[in-house]
Amino acid sequence: MVPRFFVSARLRSSLKGCFAGCFVFVGANIYFGSERFYEEYIMPTLRYIDAEKVHNLSIQMAKYGFVPRMKSIDEPILHSTVWNRQFKNPIGLAAGFDKNGEAIDGLGKFGFGFIEI
Repeated sequence: MVPRFFVSARLRSSLKGCFAGCFVFVGANIYFGSERFYEEYIMPTLRYIDAEKVHNLSIQMAKYGFVPRMKSIDEPILHSTVWNRQFKNPIGLAAGFDKNGEAIDGLGKFGFGFIEI
């Protein structure tokens, strides 16, 4: 018969390894901005959570930099000038998403030409 202590230590060790592997998997996919990861894991999971909680979570993730970076470079033809302001592209984030301006740097990584608070 196997001692009970040995089984619980082995189980604990296995769980630690499993969680570490999951952490590395999620971290690597977020870091490299895997679209497939977001489509197959993140978005289906977020659809089961209340919209306001997901909104707050997305602001916190952008605030701390857990967002994918834009890998493409904006074409020069997209550059716009409006009222003497230069924009790298005409796509922007409208007011209301980040009401307190907590996550401006993180939201900028998404590739918006401008972000309105």
